[in-house]
Amino acid sequence: RPYLSLTNARVGENPLMDHSFPSGHTTAIFSIITPLIYHLPILGFFLYPLACCVGISRVFLGLHYPSDVLAGAIVGTAFGLLAIYII
Repeated sequence: RPYLSLTNARVGENPLMDHSFPSGHTTAIFSIITPLIYHLPILGFFLYPLACCVGISRVFLGLHYPSDVLAGAIVGTAFGLLAIYII
């Protein structure tokens, strides 16, 4: 995690100690919004910026590298698409 290797990173109490790849929060939000946007595309104008803000916040807080967030977005989208095609 970035806060472990960057000495100037400021994080709140109880920082995480597990692995950071991929970002779980980003994976979760993209897996939730993908089916919603698939069925109601107009929601994409609101939900994609929201999901991107979740990912950016993880980097800003020093909890993830940008590559963790990008991988989380890709994995979350893939699982969202998989859920669409399974159902």
